[in-house]
Amino acid sequence: MANLKIGVFIDNMGLPLEAALDKAAELGVDGFQIYVVKGAMLAENQSAEQRKAFRKLYHARGLTLSATCCDFSIPLDKPESEAILPKLMAAVDQALDLGTDIITTHIGNVPEDLDPKVCDPMRRRLEKVARYAEDKGVTFATETGPESGATLAALLDSVGSSGIGANFDPANLVMGGFDHMQSARDLAEYTVHAHAKDGKRGNGEVALGLGDVNFPAYVALMEEIGFDGFHTIEREAGPDPVGDIAKAVAFLRSL
Repeated sequence: MANLKIGVFIDNMGLPLEAALDKAAELGVDGFQIYVVKGAMLAENQSAEQRKAFRKLYHARGLTLSATCCDFSIPLDKPESEAILPKLMAAVDQALDLGTDIITTHIGNVPEDLDPKVCDPMRRRLEKVARYAEDKGVTFATETGPESGATLAALLDSVGSSGIGANFDPANLVMGGFDHMQSARDLAEYTVHAHAKDGKRGNGEVALGLGDVNFPAYVALMEEIGFDGFHTIEREAGPDPVGDIAKAVAFLRSL
């Protein structure tokens, strides 16, 4: 596992952008993910020149942009989510300009029984964005967690587009009471990006290596099923995110 591609979710550091990029480079990671849902990073607020300048910022530090995150926290089964579809499509074009072909998001809770009242509107909206992404060579990757891997895979199967994928977060699955190892197998054909995060069953997020995600076995399985993308460290809790991220980098490098 010496060739493991490690990233950091740059927003989790709680630092100004350039300082966060400096810290990521100092930690020796390969890349990073960034939110693009507000302020200067929102697609509609970024000119072509600003996007070019952003690329220069991270290229100068030897980093890669693993993915953007375009999560507006509106479940795609809700009627009000129609209003964000143009923003999601704009984020597809923005992702390419910024230097990645992966966007991650949350789509809401997919019921285990695939209730059509929830899944049908989700599917219709996913199809619109996925087809647009497919035409541009981008993957619109929904994050795992509120449902089992098999259930999410069934929904993604029904979309029927190469523009749809999964952002695999083993901690979300563990915290939700699901089998992260089986879910990794179930979503193998869709997973294009992964979050390196840990958590306790029925509880919350903890520092990497201290929870119920069996990282040595999980990382080995991801390699076995053909995943060669980024394991991007996400640390959304705790008083010392930078310290925890530094320890997480060392932990992943030790696997």
